[in-house]
Amino acid sequence: MLEFVWRATRRQEPITSLADLVDVSVVFADRLAPEGVAVVVLDAEQRPVAGFSVFERNDPGWLGDAIEAARQIGVLQEPAGSIVLVSVRPGDDRFVAAHDADRWATCTAEADAAGWPLLEWIVATPRSMILPRERAGVSSRLGVDAPPG
Repeated sequence: MLEFVWRATRRQEPITSLADLVDVSVVFADRLAPEGVAVVVLDAEQRPVAGFSVFERNDPGWLGDAIEAARQIGVLQEPAGSIVLVSVRPGDDRFVAAHDADRWATCTAEADAAGWPLLEWIVATPRSMILPRERAGVSSRLGVDAPPG
């Protein structure tokens, strides 16, 4: 289920803005296959400490399953922080926006139930970066609502 696992080898700077999230997401997006999802793990101070990739499934529960698999191999360690999803989609932006906006609530609920709140989800397409949270009409958990640069 988990494709690659990354652990920080040095102390990272905290994520304090949407621009910081975009910078981190680009690193992961470059490694992902189409339809892949990277889960970036942040500590309680919102510093990236680990990450892993999975192939997203269309069934409910995929994110909870991925979080549990990461917990079992020690990628997720207490105390809990939060996670950021980074997806790569090769398709049309209009489909991506509708599809992922509908799934924002499900993924948020799964992550929250697993004890690792979903801070943000960035979807990279050939032409843009989309925030499903924004498309779903939900305020940023960072307190920043500007679109990615």
